[in-house]
Amino acid sequence: MRNNATIDPVTGAVMPIATPAATMIIFHKDHEGGAPKILMMERTKTMAFAGGAAVFPGGKVDEADVDFARMFNNNLELDEVAARLAAIRETLEEAGLALGLSGVDDPADCNEARAALHAGEPLSVICDRHGWTPQLDTLVPWSRWRPPNLETRVFDTRFYLVDAGDTQLNAVVDATENTSLFWASAQQVIDMTAENKVKVIF
Repeated sequence: MRNNATIDPVTGAVMPIATPAATMIIFHKDHEGGAPKILMMERTKTMAFAGGAAVFPGGKVDEADVDFARMFNNNLELDEVAARLAAIRETLEEAGLALGLSGVDDPADCNEARAALHAGEPLSVICDRHGWTPQLDTLVPWSRWRPPNLETRVFDTRFYLVDAGDTQLNAVVDATENTSLFWASAQQVIDMTAENKVKVIF
């Protein structure tokens, strides 16, 4: 699933075709009354895109996400449903968190489902096996961004907010695409970047 070529709003030039992607910005309340804490992942330095950077869990929209999206009958466009499913799938795969899914009772199910995703099993099959149902309305659209100045590995990314409430979820590093996970406020991440403790992209 790829977007059609688009026009740069500044230069009027045709921009390279971008790959649809989705990411989940997960936050929870700070028990000490501060700003909400956001889940960040540090990507493996050898990754071709954003290697070593601190990012939100997410990735490209797969054809299996589009196929799964066709099973839903709601007022959302197909590409919007596919993007939300991709954000749910990538978060489960990368952080071990089954967010945006109802019916998740046993944390051990998440481990099995995560392993199944790594083995290439579609999210639709995993949901059917565990009796999970995607709750698309729990992903709140926040932003959509397609960098206009890149020629390769261009992503058209949709960002979704997910409120984890009062609980600091036990996210677990996948040791393949990311090397560490941490919770921090937006300002703390900015400060860590300024102090060269973490790297962010763009």
